[in-house]
Amino acid sequence: MIVEFANQLREKGVKVQEAIIESSKLRLRPILVTTLAAVAGALPLVFADGADAAVRNSIGFVIVGGLSIGTIFTIFVIPVIYQTFKKD
Repeated sequence: MIVEFANQLREKGVKVQEAIIESSKLRLRPILVTTLAAVAGALPLVFADGADAAVRNSIGFVIVGGLSIGTIFTIFVIPVIYQTFKKD
């Protein structure tokens, strides 16, 4: 979504860096809220106990870890890659 918003701004004549900053500002809150909601939904798997708890714990850790890494990648890495390949 950050790339899509940046492309829309670029079509309006905004420079690459300004487009990245503006699109990142617009998408930061929705990205964080979505990630936090999904992590909150997976926390019961992480803290599960009882029969087959090990399987549920593993699934929970994978979900939480994947969401965390994906969010960090989306917020920090994608804008840098976009700026690298999209020159003014």
